[in-house]
Amino acid sequence: MALPNTIERITPHQLKAKLDAGSSILSVAVEGRARYAKRRLPGAIHQDDFWGRLDSIPVETEIVTY
Repeated sequence: MALPNTIERITPHQLKAKLDAGSSILSVAVEGRARYAKRRLPGAIHQDDFWGRLDSIPVETEIVTY
């Protein structure tokens, strides 16, 4: 899988708009497990689980870390 050579920053409002529009987005939490458990975005996964799922993520999926 080819990775992009740039990383785009988006605001929380932009992320919400993309999610509301039904965009193919995977949210990845890069915070501690305890905080993730309390403040998890719907459908998000924790960074510890990301690499194990990488091969199953469709190429067109936008990945957003928070």
